[in-house]
Amino acid sequence: MGCCASTKVSASTWVGVKDDQRTPLLTAEDSIQEPSKVNGGTLAEKSQKPIENNLVRSVEKRQKPTEEKSVQSVENSKGTIEDDFITSTESSQNKQITPAENRQKSTEDDVIPAENGQKPTEDDLITSEDNKQKLIDERVNENGQKLSEDNFISPAKEDQTLRSPSYCGRKWPNTNRKSPSYCGRKSPKSNRRSPCYCGRKSTKVKIRQENDKTENRKTNQTEKDEKGVYELVDAHAINAPKHVNTSVNSLTEYLIKGAKSDKEKVRAFYIWIANNIEYDTDAYFGGNYGGTDADSVLKHGKSVCSGYANLFEAFCKIAGIQVQVISGFSKGYSYSPEKPFTPNTKTNHAWNAVFIENKWQFIECTWGAGHLNNAGEFQKQFNNFYFLTNPRHLIVDHFPFEYNDEEFSKKWQLLKNPISLDEFNRNIKLYSKSIEWDIHPKSHKYGVIEVKGSVEITIEDKKGHLFNTSFVFYEYPSGERVEEYGFLRKESAYEIKLTLNPPKVKSYRAELYGNIDPSQKSLDHLMTYAIKCTQAANVSPYPRRTEQWGFSQKAYDNGFLKSDQFKIPALQQSSNGQLELNLRTTRNVPSMVKLSHAKYDLGKKFAFVTSGKDFLKINLKFPSIGYYQLMLMCEEEKGTDDRYHEMGNLLVECKSPADSCIPFPVASSKAQEYLCILIEPLNGQLPANQQVKFKFQSPVVKKAIAAKEDMKQNGDEWSAVITTPGPGGSVQISGNDTDENRFWGLFTFEII
Repeated sequence: MGCCASTKVSASTWVGVKDDQRTPLLTAEDSIQEPSKVNGGTLAEKSQKPIENNLVRSVEKRQKPTEEKSVQSVENSKGTIEDDFITSTESSQNKQITPAENRQKSTEDDVIPAENGQKPTEDDLITSEDNKQKLIDERVNENGQKLSEDNFISPAKEDQTLRSPSYCGRKWPNTNRKSPSYCGRKSPKSNRRSPCYCGRKSTKVKIRQENDKTENRKTNQTEKDEKGVYELVDAHAINAPKHVNTSVNSLTEYLIKGAKSDKEKVRAFYIWIANNIEYDTDAYFGGNYGGTDADSVLKHGKSVCSGYANLFEAFCKIAGIQVQVISGFSKGYSYSPEKPFTPNTKTNHAWNAVFIENKWQFIECTWGAGHLNNAGEFQKQFNNFYFLTNPRHLIVDHFPFEYNDEEFSKKWQLLKNPISLDEFNRNIKLYSKSIEWDIHPKSHKYGVIEVKGSVEITIEDKKGHLFNTSFVFYEYPSGERVEEYGFLRKESAYEIKLTLNPPKVKSYRAELYGNIDPSQKSLDHLMTYAIKCTQAANVSPYPRRTEQWGFSQKAYDNGFLKSDQFKIPALQQSSNGQLELNLRTTRNVPSMVKLSHAKYDLGKKFAFVTSGKDFLKINLKFPSIGYYQLMLMCEEEKGTDDRYHEMGNLLVECKSPADSCIPFPVASSKAQEYLCILIEPLNGQLPANQQVKFKFQSPVVKKAIAAKEDMKQNGDEWSAVITTPGPGGSVQISGNDTDENRFWGLFTFEII
């Protein structure tokens, strides 16, 4: 079997079974893999690593077929492969066509039928601009109304306006149905008449977001439909009574009972195995694999990957379904991209291919059953991804290698264009959730990256699914965490970027995690890079943060202007030790901020927040150079509590400290609630025993005092001049929004 995903692991965890521990019958190691889930906090401590185990296959059972037989193994019967792959049924229907016949066929296909069902003559077609009015007179729109000349565009203007070549509304010949694709007008920039060009302006322009939404709806609906189709089959398999487990035959007879197709039978086999067979960790770690035949696996209820594959094979054969056990290489538990597979490497995994619905399809029972955690314990976790997995997806981490013959084994990739072992080794290992969510590397497609100094990795989220992401960065194989040298952010709805600055000339691992559900706290393993640093980066560390930087989706759901999303860079820079951020809002957003240096905490003294009905302004001061973390916390718009919730984190690089870095005054939450804007003084530290003018603005405050002295009102402005007390004291501006003599503190100043 194989076990699944990893984050940071101890050095001992990476150790596989030694060669001298394998019995003479072993032909491959066995592995199971599935993305780990990271539940908040320490990612590395709560994640799992795919486990590699040994596949037991007897030599006599796995004899290489003769050349005549091997030709039939995949390409015989009714076909071979799905999507990209070819079925023999299709091949048998393809006839040799001469160039002349091909040209004849193309010409015939281009001709439009006449209204009487015969091929039209030249007179039946519109051949010039002079006949445009005739065309207009004869055409009607979808409502049966005649089209005016304005509805048509001359070929001379073709490149100036977006048009649809498939809308005209004319009725098809011999039918009472209007078709959007019959017109007979010549297509611009060609002398060929097209049955689908009329020049009318397109009424719909689909943008990328609309396509994504439609595709997502279809995908979700397909998943729901599929779940409904399998609901009864799954329940039947899960609820199998114990008395049918006495033999493989009796269990098979029970599982296929009521199945309406071979696909449903195969589904029942997959569900039963995934829910009832455990991975034999003692056998894996001890090197003694015992019996992996179907009867032994059923009797003991556990096995390694070869046992999973053999039991599934036995079910299918009894049910009369064509099946194959495939051995090869997998990027499982002990996989390291820095140690590529070679033709001399022993195969380390086994899975199945089954012939249903007129094509071969993959079944991976081992990886569908669960994973091993860092303690080496099997964690049962069903994964539907490995049921009838698309060949283009399985080749990411499964490479068939039968009888040490790469060419012979290529057909079991079930791909129209098989890849080589070298390409398999180079390609990054993507975990199942990454493939399901269509998240792929954009800048670095290979699993090993050689770095001189720094590297910026770009990941493409093609459907914009990701809600949150995080990463783990550690030395390999020691496991020492160095996330303070990584910077993860989402710069658009479709792109995630990770900057890595390895501090030493060593090997590292960078693991990316994510989720698409806002209510889900755990994150799924997406991909892992091996980083080989040949020259250390000469940069200061960042404030340590494993989750992505920038404003979260929650901020834009709670009052920040949604059109500004991704317009505020996650990395801000200051060249003079000061920074002002102006954020647009749809309401007054009560907020507080926290500023921290990478090496120490500054608290609230060097950050000052001012809020209004449609803005939030943040002023910052930096006492030294380096990187800072600005954390923004706000009240939720429809929250049930008065707590402040984390809405965003910005990374700020200070290249030069402020000349005079005096802290800001301390502003209370009431100052934001009353929409107060402090005009003067803006320094939080004031000299003792001196006259100081205090001035602020608020459309809400009705009474205000400074150091217990009444402040004068002039419109929305309040002011007062007072003498500060001695050193060590403080001065507070207070106010209220009623005529009562009860005041709330607004701004506090320290006296030095």
